[in-house]
Amino acid sequence: AKIIANEGIRGFYRGFGAVFTGIPFASGAYFGGYEGAKMLVPADTFGPTATYIVTGMLAQSLAGVAYTPLDVVKERLQAQHVLGAAHSAGNYKHFANAYATIVKTEGIRGLFKGYWASNFTWWPWNIAYFVTYEHGRDFVARELMGVGSKDALPP
Repeated sequence: AKIIANEGIRGFYRGFGAVFTGIPFASGAYFGGYEGAKMLVPADTFGPTATYIVTGMLAQSLAGVAYTPLDVVKERLQAQHVLGAAHSAGNYKHFANAYATIVKTEGIRGLFKGYWASNFTWWPWNIAYFVTYEHGRDFVARELMGVGSKDALPP
């Protein structure tokens, strides 16, 4: 009710522009990073599960380079009216202004605040996701379809 009263319906969508414009690039970095990591990490060296763990973490690490600035800008836009202009969150007009202001006042490092915290949060999920996905895909290809997946690793 306070958001509607103070900011109108737009208050619910603060930071959406940053996410909307950046997610295609961040998702590309994520899945491209995963496929690239699979080419770099030889599966026969570690075995399938360890390979999926390492490549999932590498994918998240690369994707974090794209996701972290999105999160910083989105969260600052969302919090600026609560924290006030006097707080270091700033007083941004829109997402492009937020990017420019953060870089101008804090340097490029300002866009990467929380990079490591984000990775430590998302690495376990990525490990679970890619281990489950890859083993599940291999199982379905091998056991249910009677064929080996072209990328399937031996059990």
